[in-house]
Amino acid sequence: MSSNRKRRNSNSVDENLGRQSSRQTNTRATLSRQHSVTSANIYNVNHSVAGQSSTQSHVHVPLPFQYPPAFSYIDNGDCDFVCSNCYAMFWYDERLSSSNLNDTPRYNQCCKGGDIRLPFFPLPPMLFKHLFDQPDFLDNVRRYNSVFSMTSFGANVDESVYDGGGPYIFKVEGQICHKIGSLCPVEGKKPSFLQLYIYDCSNEISNRLSIFEEDGRPVLNASIISSIVEVLDSCNELVRLFRTAKELTSTCNPPDFAICLFNSQYQMSYDLPTPGCIGAILYGPESSSEQYDIVLHPKDGVLRRVSNLHPSYMPLQYPLLFPYGESGWSSNLKFESKGKTRQLTMNMYYSFFLHDRVNVYSHLLRGGRLFQQFIVDAYVCIEHGRLEYFRSNQKKFRNELLQGIEDAIAEGDTVGHEVGKRTFLPSSFTGGPRYMYKHYQDALAICRVYGNPQYFITFTCNVKWPEIQRYMSRYPMLKAQDKPEIVSRVFQIKLKAFIKFLKVSKPFGDVSAYVYTVEFQKRGLPHCHFLIWVTDPFKIRNPDELDRYISAEIPDPVSEPELYKIVTDFMIHGPCGKMNTKAVCMSNGNCSKKYPKGYEESTIIDKNGYPRYMRRENRHTFTRNKFRIDNGYVVPYNRTLSLRFNAHINVEYCGWSMLIKYLFKYISKGADRIRFSIRNASNSSTASHVQRSRNIDEIQSFLDGRFICPHEACWRILNFDIHQRDPAVQILAVHLENMQNITFTDSESLENIAQNPYLKKTTLTGWLSNNVVDSAGRHLRYIDFVSEYRWDASDRMWYRRSRQHTPTIGRLTYIHPSCGESFYLRMLLSHQKGCTSFSDIRTVNGEICTTYRKACEKLGLLGDNREWLSTLEEASAWCTSLELRSLFIHMLLYCEITNPLELWTSYWHKMSDDLIYIHGFINPEDLQEYVLYEIELAIKTLAPSNSVINYGLPLPNARLIGLLHNKLLMEEKNYDREKLRHEHESLHRGLHVSQLEIYDYVMNTLASNEQVLLFVYGHGGTGKTYLWNTIISALRSVGDVVLAVAASGIASLLLPSGRTAHSRFRIPIKITETSVCNITKKTQLSKLLEETKLIVWDEAPMSERNSLEALDRTLKDILCDTREFQG
Repeated sequence: MSSNRKRRNSNSVDENLGRQSSRQTNTRATLSRQHSVTSANIYNVNHSVAGQSSTQSHVHVPLPFQYPPAFSYIDNGDCDFVCSNCYAMFWYDERLSSSNLNDTPRYNQCCKGGDIRLPFFPLPPMLFKHLFDQPDFLDNVRRYNSVFSMTSFGANVDESVYDGGGPYIFKVEGQICHKIGSLCPVEGKKPSFLQLYIYDCSNEISNRLSIFEEDGRPVLNASIISSIVEVLDSCNELVRLFRTAKELTSTCNPPDFAICLFNSQYQMSYDLPTPGCIGAILYGPESSSEQYDIVLHPKDGVLRRVSNLHPSYMPLQYPLLFPYGESGWSSNLKFESKGKTRQLTMNMYYSFFLHDRVNVYSHLLRGGRLFQQFIVDAYVCIEHGRLEYFRSNQKKFRNELLQGIEDAIAEGDTVGHEVGKRTFLPSSFTGGPRYMYKHYQDALAICRVYGNPQYFITFTCNVKWPEIQRYMSRYPMLKAQDKPEIVSRVFQIKLKAFIKFLKVSKPFGDVSAYVYTVEFQKRGLPHCHFLIWVTDPFKIRNPDELDRYISAEIPDPVSEPELYKIVTDFMIHGPCGKMNTKAVCMSNGNCSKKYPKGYEESTIIDKNGYPRYMRRENRHTFTRNKFRIDNGYVVPYNRTLSLRFNAHINVEYCGWSMLIKYLFKYISKGADRIRFSIRNASNSSTASHVQRSRNIDEIQSFLDGRFICPHEACWRILNFDIHQRDPAVQILAVHLENMQNITFTDSESLENIAQNPYLKKTTLTGWLSNNVVDSAGRHLRYIDFVSEYRWDASDRMWYRRSRQHTPTIGRLTYIHPSCGESFYLRMLLSHQKGCTSFSDIRTVNGEICTTYRKACEKLGLLGDNREWLSTLEEASAWCTSLELRSLFIHMLLYCEITNPLELWTSYWHKMSDDLIYIHGFINPEDLQEYVLYEIELAIKTLAPSNSVINYGLPLPNARLIGLLHNKLLMEEKNYDREKLRHEHESLHRGLHVSQLEIYDYVMNTLASNEQVLLFVYGHGGTGKTYLWNTIISALRSVGDVVLAVAASGIASLLLPSGRTAHSRFRIPIKITETSVCNITKKTQLSKLLEETKLIVWDEAPMSERNSLEALDRTLKDILCDTREFQG
C-alpha cells in the first residue's frame, strides 16, 4: 500500500458495526454532503423503512480514491460511502458509472435507486446477539440451527472441501429441498425437526442434544440449548403455533385437526408477528383444505416438500436467523418504478439484505457458517425459480420456419399450438450450456479477427487484501469466509481495476481485445481467467522478449523486498513431488501440474508452441514448512501486476500454441457437467415440403450438477458478470429465403403470423433491405457489415454507426455441411458484397445460378474436395478433436466426398489432440492408428454394416489397437523415440572397451532371438548404470519394451523409468520357496511381460533368492515355456 495516503478523522459507528476507516483526501472538488454515519441510537431505527431513517445529521462525504504512483498496490479505500436512499454502505468504486465525479456517488445494487423500500428485520433477542458474538458458538452454529430447524435440509453437502486444515466453506452439489413431516413421529421412531416441538417435550433437551454426539457424548452445550428453547417459545410465532398442537395431541381424545401455514401475504411488515398471521389450526373438514401451501397432520407419516415460494420457507429452516418466525420473500411483494407497479423478484429481495447499513443491526449478516448455508440456499431458490419460469411460461412460445407456417396454413392448420417446437432453454439463461457455448463461439470469432491471443492470465482473489481486512475488523468474531458478500464485492472492484489497468497502464502493451470468465475455486474463492490480445507492435517475436513481461524466478529479497514477499506468498506451487508426496496435486506419484519445472538458462519455445520460461538453478531460495523452495516451483507472473494487485496472478504466454481452441473451451466451460442424449433422427421429408419439428423440452435435459459455494451465490445474487468480452460480437443469422425462425404464442392466428412483416425480419433480411436503400454499405460483406452498422434488436433494423469505437465483430451462425443449400449459402455470405436479395447472393458474373451450390462452384469454392477441406479447416479452429472426428464421420456418411483419403491425410492429426492428452501418445504411427480406430468404431456404431475401408481409408491394425488399450504396455512403448535415438548415439560414443563388449553381446543375442541370462559385476563407479542406460535407450528407440527394475527404491531412481522389482512384478512381501508373483494370465501386466524384450535388474544380489525364483516360475506359467526367465 502506498505510504503517503492521507487520512481524515470521521465519526465512528457503534462498536457492533466496527470503526469506520477514513479515505484519502485529494485535490478533487469537494463532494456534496449526504447522510452521515453516527454512533448514536444504533438500534432505534431497525423497525423503520429504508429511506426513512430517523438519524439525519450531516458530515462531509469521503473523497474518491486517487491511484497511487506506479508499481505500488492499488488500495480502493474503505466501505464508508452510503446510498442516499436505503443507507447501504459501499466502496466508492462500486458507484454507478453515470455518477459525476463532482456529485454524490449513486448506487443501485441495493435498492435500485430507491425503488425498492423494504422494512428491516427487527432486532434479535439479546441472547441471540450475545451468542452470535461468541466464536465458539459460531463454530457450531449450523449444528445449533439444525437442532431447532423445523424442516430437513435435503442437499448433497460437499464435506471433502473442509478437511480441518483450511477455512470452512459450505458447499453443495445440485439442488436443495426442504421437507417437513407430520406433527408426531411414526410409532417406533425418534422425533426429529418439527416433531421435537410437539412430541416428548419432557425430554426435549436430551432429545435435541442426542442429534449430535461423538463417542456417546453430546457435542453441543445443554445450557445454550435450554436458553434457546426458552427464547423461541416466547417470541417465535411458528414455535408458538406448534406448541399449541402439542397441547392438542397430549389430550386423551385428540380432535381431528391440522396446522396450516398461510401462503398469502397481504402486507410486508417486520413488526413482531402476531398470532394468526402466519398460520392457524383448522378442525374437521377444513383441515384437508388445499388452499394452503403447507398442511401438517398429526400422524400421517407423510414427508412433504416445502415450496421455496412459501414465505415461511426460510424461517422454518433457519430459526436462529429468523428468531421471530418473520416471513421471507413472497410472490405478492411489489415495488413502484417509474410510475408502474412491478413484481419484486427473489433476486432483488435477497440482494437488498446483502448489504450492511448505517445504524442498522443486521443479525443475518452475522450468521457466520450458518449465513454461508443460508446464502447458498437463497441462490438455489433463485435459480430454481428461473428454471421454473422457462418451464411454465416459455412453453407457451413456439418457433417454426416461416415456410413451415405457410405450409401449415395450406394444410388447414389455423392455430399456433398445432405447429412448431417448444422453445429451448435460451442462451440468456446465465451459466446454461447454450450461454457458455455462445461465449465460446464469440471468443473464437475474436480470434478469427485478431489472431491467437498472446496472454492467458488467472487472477485469484486475496482475502488478505487491506480493504477486506479493514472491513472485517468491524466483525472480530467472524472470518473472511463468513462474509462472502464482501469478498465478492471487493473482487468485483479489483476486477474492474484490473481491466482498467491493462488498458490504461498497458503492462503488456496496447490491448486490442480481451475475454474473461469468473469461476470459483474448490475453497470457494473467486478467480478470473483472462485471454488478452495485444496490437502488432507488442506481439512477441522471439522467446527472449517474454522475459520483459513474464518471470518465473524468485526475486532478490534485498533489491525487491515487496515483490519477493508477494511471490513467496502467492506465486509458489506446492511444494510437491518427491519432497511432499502427500500434496493435493499429486496423482500417481507425480504432480498433476508438472511441478517442479525444469531449469532453463533462458526462455525457449518448444516444438508444440509452449513456452519454457527462464528458471536458473543457482538463484534465490527460501524455506517453507522445512522444504527448500527454488525457481522450479515458481508460478509464472508479471512483476507489475503482482505489485499492483498483491494477489496470485498467473501469467502464461499462449501466442504460439496450436491448441488455442482448448484454451477457449477451458475459459467458457462453466460448471463441471456433462449431459447428452441420443435420439433417432426423424424420417427425412421431401424437398418440396418442410419437416415440422416435434415438441422438445430442453429444460428436462438440463442437469444442474455443479457445486455451489457462498461466494458464487453472492456473486450471482449481486448480478456480477461471469463472462465479458471486448469488442462485442454480433451473431448474424443464416437462413434460406422464407426459412427464418418465427417466434409466436399458442393462441396466435397463423395467418396473422405469416403476414406480419416485423416477425420476418432478421439480420440477413435486414442486410439485404438496407443495401437496397443505402449504397454506403454495399462495399461490405455480410460478415463485415457490423463494422460500420449496428443492429437494433427492438426495431429489427440496421443503423449506420455514428461513432467509430472498436469495431464490432460479426459471427455467422454455424451450419452443418449436411444441411445442403444452407451450408452453401453460408459460404457465399463470406464472399459476396452489396447483395440486395437472395437471388443476388447466388449471382456470379451477372448470371443468377439456380442453386447456391452452383454459385459456389462458379466462384471456385467447390471441386476437388475444396468445400470439405474448407469446412474442416474452419471447424478445426474451434471444434474439439472429438467434435472434429464426428464431423468427419458425418461427411463420410452423408456428403458426397470425392477423395476421403485426401481429407484424412490432411486433417487426421487435428483429430488427435484429445488422444494425445488422454493416452499420452508421442509416436505419430501409433497415434494415427488409434484415431483411425476411433473413427472405425464410431462408424460401426452408426452403421454396423459400414467401415472406413468403404471410403478408401485403411483399416486400423487390430493387434496394435489391442496393445494400445493396455495402459501398462503403452507406458513402456510410448517414449519419444527420436529423442532416445540421439541419446543412444551420445551414450554409445562414450562406452569404453569392456562396456562395448557387453553391449554388443546383448544386442547380438537379442537380434538373433536367443535367450540370455547375463550377470554383470563391477565395483561402484565402473559404469554399470551408464551401460544400462545405453542398452535401454537403444531398445526403446526402436519401440521394444525394456523393464528396468532394481532391488531398492533409491537404485531404481537411477534407471530411466525405473521401478522396484517388488512393485513391477508384484513379488509377495512374505515370500517362500514356492511363491509366485501376483500376476494372472490375460491381464495387462501379463501382456506387458509377453511383449518385454529385456529385463534389467540392478543390484540383483541384494534381492532374496526366492524373489528371483518367484519371477522365474511366473514367467514360465504365463508364457508356457520351461526355460529359465523366458521372456
